[in-house]
Amino acid sequence: MAGYPRDRPVRAPRRFRLLWAAAFLAASSLASAEGPGTPDEYRWGVAPGADFRALLEKPIVTEMEAELWKDPDSGESRIAGWSELHGVFQVPFEAMVRVLTDYEGQPRYSPRLFSARVESREGGRIRVAQNVGMSILGIKVRYDLVLEYEEEHLPDGGFGQRSRLLSNPSGNLYESFSSWYVLPVTVDGKSCVYMRGFSRPGIRKAFPGMAGAIRTFTPGEVKDLLERYVREARKGGP
Repeated sequence: MAGYPRDRPVRAPRRFRLLWAAAFLAASSLASAEGPGTPDEYRWGVAPGADFRALLEKPIVTEMEAELWKDPDSGESRIAGWSELHGVFQVPFEAMVRVLTDYEGQPRYSPRLFSARVESREGGRIRVAQNVGMSILGIKVRYDLVLEYEEEHLPDGGFGQRSRLLSNPSGNLYESFSSWYVLPVTVDGKSCVYMRGFSRPGIRKAFPGMAGAIRTFTPGEVKDLLERYVREARKGGP
């Protein structure tokens, strides 16, 4: 796959709960067909219309969708999911960046991330193996992922992180992309950070009721994950 452009989100061919919140979890060679939903692979920069004062300590989920569709090749039921949230917090910029890039430490405070291991680092690219678990409508799912993260300090003074799915041995996903954007800002004389998170998982083998459950529970879960990151950063980061 070609490298990502540095100045604006990728627009590419056509993301569940934890996957878009923590690991907040990239272009996937696993996709067998294009699905519905947003074509964005990551979103950096301040979201249109963001009001820093209104967002101070009050994160907002601005997008949340899960669309059920059928893969025309296999006939398999799939879900194209995506979510976005943003908020402003009085926390040091450097501490927030450290938390986002503490890949092996995140299982301590990410409720559905059981383990994470950095397999390799090459410049700003980090390959991470994760074991993830969740429960939907009483059905428990646990599986392994290998993700590639990219980190970049941006011209506007912010920090951008994005991820893409490299492999999913259990076959639960056909794609997964996610990103975080962090920008130092000042609100009423206070040093704060603006944070924007985006996630796009593509789920295979969808069962009845799954899309509705995702729409119901994901907004609270992605806000909870962001707030956990902020609390960890306020401890001084890893």
